[in-house]
Amino acid sequence: MITLGGVDYYSLQEAADKMSVSYDYLLKKKKQIGYIQERPGSPVWMTSTALEAFFKKYEVVPKTMYALQER
Repeated sequence: MITLGGVDYYSLQEAADKMSVSYDYLLKKKKQIGYIQERPGSPVWMTSTALEAFFKKYEVVPKTMYALQER
């Protein structure tokens, strides 16, 4: 995690661990959640506020594959 201008940013792996979902799942949902990437191939960062907003709107229902369900 890094903090810039008072905003916390999590790497994709840190965000996956924090939200108890897989790295691949967040990689697929990064456009829906919102992310920052300086250039292709560089690390992907997500703001803590974007992650919290996404997981307040949706809950992850564990199955063989993850599914989103609106709360």
